[in-house]
Amino acid sequence: MNGVYVHHRLGEDQPLLCRLGLTELLELLEFEQICFAPQAPVWPPSDAPAEAVGGRLQGAGALRLPAAWLRRLRPAGGGEARLPARRPHVLGMQRWYLGRRDSPVLHDTREPAGERVFVESSVRSLGQALLTDAHSCLLLAPVSYKASPAEQSGDLPLPDLFQAPPLRRRERETRALLLASGDRAPSDPGQDTLLKLDVRALVQRVLVARGASACFLALVRHLVQRHVWVRVERV
Repeated sequence: MNGVYVHHRLGEDQPLLCRLGLTELLELLEFEQICFAPQAPVWPPSDAPAEAVGGRLQGAGALRLPAAWLRRLRPAGGGEARLPARRPHVLGMQRWYLGRRDSPVLHDTREPAGERVFVESSVRSLGQALLTDAHSCLLLAPVSYKASPAEQSGDLPLPDLFQAPPLRRRERETRALLLASGDRAPSDPGQDTLLKLDVRALVQRVLVARGASACFLALVRHLVQRHVWVRVERV
C-alpha cells in the first residue's frame, strides 16, 4: 500500500462492490492488475446521458485541490502516504458501490444477467491491495448527489469529480480516482492506466446475478478459485 487516501466518511470496514465484465475479471485474476479509464463507463448504460463525468475527466486540465477537501482525506490504514501534488492530473477512475448483498446495483435488471460479476471487498482491503508507484496516488471518496456543475475547460475542482445527479442516489456509489502525483500532465491523457494489485488482499467474495445460468456460475467459480480461494455465489 502506498499513496492511497480515503475520505473520512468511509470507515475502514465499509464493504464495497465493483462490477466487472468477464474480460476484466480475467485481467484482474491472471495479471493482478485493474484498469483505470479516463472514460469510466456509466452503469447502467441507459443512464449514460445523465452524467458527464467521463467527458469532464478527458477535458480537464490540472485539478484544483481545495484545502478544506484535502483535510477530509486520510492515508489508507492510517500509515504514511504522499500528499497529492497541488495541481495533479487525472489518469483514470473506477466506480465502486457501498454495501454487500443490500446494494441496489446487484438487483438492477437493465443488463443481461449473465454479463454481471461483482467483486466484494472493503475500504481497508482496497487500500492494502492497490500498489501505486512513485508517480501516482489514489483518492477514494463517496459520491455526493447533486446537480452536475456546468461544463468548464481548464482546471477542474476535485470535488466536481465526486458528484452525480440525484436520480442516481440509490446506487450509493464511491469513486476511486487515480492521479498523477507530479505536476506534469500525462503524455497520453486518453490512455487507460493499469494499476498492479494484490488480488488475494482485494477479493473477499465474488457474486454473479441471480438469473445467471448454472454454466456461467460454474465458469466464474472455476476462474476465481484457480487464483484465490473465496466463495463464488449467486446474489
